[in-house]
Amino acid sequence: MADPNEELMTLRITSAVTEAVDQAIRRRYIWVNLSVGAAIVVAGLFGGAALITSTVKDQVDAKVSSILSDTQTNTKLVSELNGQQKEMRSHIIEYIDELKSKSEKLKTELDDMDTQVRQMTYALDDRAVIKNQLASQSHSISVLQEQANRIADLANTVQQLNTVVTGIAVKVQTDTSALAKAPSPQAISSSLTEANTGLGKPTVFFQFSGAISRAEVQQISAALKERGFRVPGEERVAGSAREVRYYYRDDQPVAEDLARKTTDILGGKGLGNIQVQAKSLINYAGTKPPTGTVELWLGELPHLN
Repeated sequence: MADPNEELMTLRITSAVTEAVDQAIRRRYIWVNLSVGAAIVVAGLFGGAALITSTVKDQVDAKVSSILSDTQTNTKLVSELNGQQKEMRSHIIEYIDELKSKSEKLKTELDDMDTQVRQMTYALDDRAVIKNQLASQSHSISVLQEQANRIADLANTVQQLNTVVTGIAVKVQTDTSALAKAPSPQAISSSLTEANTGLGKPTVFFQFSGAISRAEVQQISAALKERGFRVPGEERVAGSAREVRYYYRDDQPVAEDLARKTTDILGGKGLGNIQVQAKSLINYAGTKPPTGTVELWLGELPHLN
């Protein structure tokens, strides 16, 4: 029969050995697990990095290829746009040159037209002056005819006076009725003064335009005649000038006097403050009227109030 103490001892020894072996096995498994984990971690790190690097490289290569393709496409587009820009610039330069040429041609035509208009203006002015000269000469002839008639009347008066004086000398205070028939010295002097005054009046050629009627213009002419001017007639023309034109320096005082009196007459006729100025044409290169003749231009006159 076994000894109980021996069995207890055996159990204790067995338990101690088992515990020691178990602890040794656990320590070995712990180191094995740690080694395997480290190996797994290292393998994961190196293998994953390579995998990540390969993936990134592929993406970068694809992006670079896309950028290179886009750059080539953009370069081609830029080249085409540069060509189109050069072509458009060439067309614009040609168009500008064409416009310049047309502008110069148009300017030349306008200059020619301006020259023609000036020549036509000079021609019209010459015709107006010639017409005024003819009218002046016609009026001068009429005045001379009138003066000749007055001189003839004066000659008849002088002849009558001579006859009367002769009769008086014959009868010697026997016929006082003959003295009554003879004109007085004052009448003879008045006739001579009137004749000289008519010949010395300045001649005014009257041109007008506007809504004013000829009858109204004749009222202005009558007022000028009352102020010592000789107005042969009135002529309706186109224009807006309000001036007195004179062609000789000696006629300047007459022109200025006519301008002042015309301004007063127009104001008195209810036309308001219309100013008439004297204008010198002493240097006029065309045909001039005779001395003692001025031109009155009253343009755009309204009706008299």
